[in-house]
Amino acid sequence: MWSDGAQDIYTFGADQITGFEAGIDKIDLVNFNAVLSLGALDSTGNGAITADDALASTTAAGLQVDLSNVGGGQITFVGLNLVATSDIWSLA
Repeated sequence: MWSDGAQDIYTFGADQITGFEAGIDKIDLVNFNAVLSLGALDSTGNGAITADDALASTTAAGLQVDLSNVGGGQITFVGLNLVATSDIWSLA
């Protein structure tokens, strides 16, 4: 997937996102409300998803978030090492 510079909304699968723009683009996790909380995604509580969080790691391509344990897939944010929790929709 590629961001075109306008606001984009991405849903999780087994994908790579290139050109994700913090504060503009959003990740929509509405399908995971029953099995995932924002606190679980940002397990360090620092307001960002980084490799320090339980469900994330760093790969050669960038930050990878793995939701396979809650019925999702993996998504890699190419060239990024963090995603702010303010860029996540639909989780409390």
